[in-house]
Amino acid sequence: MIRPLAQAEYHLRNSAERLRQAAGEAVGRLPWLKPPVEIEQGHLLIVPQDLRTPDPSFATELASGKMGLAGAVADIDGSSPFDAKAPSEAWSEALAGFDWLRDLRAANTPEARETGIRLVLDWIERQRDARGRDLPNHPRVAALRIMSWLINAGFLLEGAPPNVYDRIVDSLLRQVRALVTAAPDVVDSRSQLAVEMALTYASLCVSEQEALIESQQARLSDILLRHILKDGGHASRNTSILIDLLLDLLPLKQCYISRNQEPPAIVLEAARRITDMLRHMRMGDGSLARFNGVGATRTDLLAAVLAYDENAQRPGETLTVSRYARMQRRQTILICDVGPPPLPELANEAHAGSLSFEMSSGPYLVIVNCGAPGPADRDWRLNARSTVSHSTVAVNNSSSSRLMKRGDLEKKLGAPPIAEPSVVEARLTPIEDGELELTASHNGYLERFGILHARRIRLSAQGDRIEGSDRLFDPARQASWSGRRGLTFSVHFHTHPANRVLRGAEAGQALIELPNGEVWSLSAQGAYLGFDESLYLAGLSGPRRAAQIVFRGRASEAADVRWRLVRLKAAEKSR
Repeated sequence: MIRPLAQAEYHLRNSAERLRQAAGEAVGRLPWLKPPVEIEQGHLLIVPQDLRTPDPSFATELASGKMGLAGAVADIDGSSPFDAKAPSEAWSEALAGFDWLRDLRAANTPEARETGIRLVLDWIERQRDARGRDLPNHPRVAALRIMSWLINAGFLLEGAPPNVYDRIVDSLLRQVRALVTAAPDVVDSRSQLAVEMALTYASLCVSEQEALIESQQARLSDILLRHILKDGGHASRNTSILIDLLLDLLPLKQCYISRNQEPPAIVLEAARRITDMLRHMRMGDGSLARFNGVGATRTDLLAAVLAYDENAQRPGETLTVSRYARMQRRQTILICDVGPPPLPELANEAHAGSLSFEMSSGPYLVIVNCGAPGPADRDWRLNARSTVSHSTVAVNNSSSSRLMKRGDLEKKLGAPPIAEPSVVEARLTPIEDGELELTASHNGYLERFGILHARRIRLSAQGDRIEGSDRLFDPARQASWSGRRGLTFSVHFHTHPANRVLRGAEAGQALIELPNGEVWSLSAQGAYLGFDESLYLAGLSGPRRAAQIVFRGRASEAADVRWRLVRLKAAEKSR
């Protein structure tokens, strides 16, 4: 267990080996799969609580002939949405997942209910002739659909005619049977969690499923042990997965109680750990730091799940098992990625952002990473994963990680996994006068260029000054740079699009003005100051133009950049 820094410093060497060992224990020990259990015919007993926030305007939009899903809008003009030309694959997945039923339910009108029932029955009728593993029957999409039908069962079935009730419940059970059969072949982590959660809910919400209850209790416990690390992080290092998982885990406890079942201890423990990790990764504006697949945060959902934590505590300044270092002094928060990529089977959303950091002052983001794009902007995903899209150092404009050329794995995961750096070392220590210092290094550039990247960040006790350095050195011959005269480097500081970036009065100085009038100065020695465009990909409304401050140099001329980020002006008081 990692102790708070107020008690002791934490230093983890050869972190890649330790993380891979932990992930190997978590992900590698797959259980021997038993034959699928028999799904008995039954009826609905309970309806799970829904913690997700609905959009009541969806029903009005649908009535006007438009259907907006996954950041795209389709024109259905009175026809069935299942006949509409899908604007994107993500839109088709969202349509088939039926998550939008909660939005119809939120409208709370007879018309919305009739529309929901009609569209569910329409889908059921179309599946009579469906063959193979088409999109609606992809295990992850099927799992989301099963969950949605269960959560919205009261909306669909209360007072419904017997023939409507029977058709919907019969279809639901057929989907559960199909998902039980498909579950062993699911590879990517998001789908595995979705499948096991859906089957667990189905076992508890439908009568006559004692065999499935027993099977799913064991399988869910096993998958939580494999995916959730001791600090509550996910083995993929993608923190955004945890919000959806917690939104499902919290109501699951009540489902067990309603069936006179004791909730598995791992379910309760996983929920507690995940809550701690979400607090650890939360920035001052309430969003999750944008590392390794994290995009736009639904801050309302994050706040909702954290509100269920009865033992809420301020997150400490620690370096977690998931390899994210959190530094906080007063209203200044800084979070840094000091870990290697996860195992290849979990690295399809991982980013090449080694030693990148994000920083917020009060409720405003100052320095950010570009973040992962939303479902409507999938074409930006590869760019988002590159090192230059992060607030860290890039050598020769290349990434510190490499894409793995494994077509079979990429096909199963839906995106190429990454590898390297293999070794990341980090130390987070309290120093004199209440300051904090993080020192870290990685070997992502060692094989190609023969150099290591070391970063040091010191946060003042008042939270008004951050001093950093980025050093590139040859671990064998630290003073020799002959043969590397063409080698270039760039130190990137991406700023949030709400900020204004200006050139300072002093040479080599940039100013970052926050929406509240607060001003931060960023300057550096050992490199040349530049201002580039950036693209903030993690916005709820899609990509937004932003600015980045970049310090560039040649490794033969300067391999040690010392920079300072200082608050020059406090926030303006509101009148």
